[in-house]
Amino acid sequence: MQDYKYKIPPVEKAINQLVKFIFYYRLVFVLAAVLFTIVTALHIYQASVPGDRLKNSALIITFGSIIIGIFYSILNYEHGQLKFRHDIKVSRETLTFTTSCKMHEAETIRHFKNIKVFYDDNKASFIQANFLSIQQKLKDNPEARTSFVLLFNYFEGISLAVLQGIMDESFMKEFFKTVFIEYYQYYGGYIVHLRNEIKSSRVFYHFTQVAEKWQDQE
Repeated sequence: MQDYKYKIPPVEKAINQLVKFIFYYRLVFVLAAVLFTIVTALHIYQASVPGDRLKNSALIITFGSIIIGIFYSILNYEHGQLKFRHDIKVSRETLTFTTSCKMHEAETIRHFKNIKVFYDDNKASFIQANFLSIQQKLKDNPEARTSFVLLFNYFEGISLAVLQGIMDESFMKEFFKTVFIEYYQYYGGYIVHLRNEIKSSRVFYHFTQVAEKWQDQE
């Protein structure tokens, strides 16, 4: 996720520094504006003819109050936007970390073991692309079938979150790249078979997108 910044090349760096400076010292600027308005109103009061002193001073104070109000509203809006983006960033990082840690839970490890053992036991069928046989063997092995569905749904959820920017891709790539590529190589052909069988390319679509992208980046 990109930082909340103004982008006006080639002076964007100076502008963003100015915005940060004004926001940090916003109360000082508001106080200075109030004092300036009061001093100006007093000066106008003294310079005006007796009958117009209160009217002219009131105009200056009203005008100054409006400017200060607009300025402070803009600053509050900026603060709200910055806080909102900070909260999103924290939530995104927390979700990324907790999702990654799930891979080391005992149940997830068991599912990884099940589908790895299933692949090793039927490696010849995978190599020969005998996917009808593999599909039948999965049906005959409820534990392996359950592990396959749960793990690849897990991969699909991670992939969708990465592609949508909900999770941090650089972190997830460091954490899952090897696993994604490995299991894509194991079961990629079988996933294509499932797609052809139900005539839909949506089967684990996001997982294969991410796995192929990370594989090409090696």
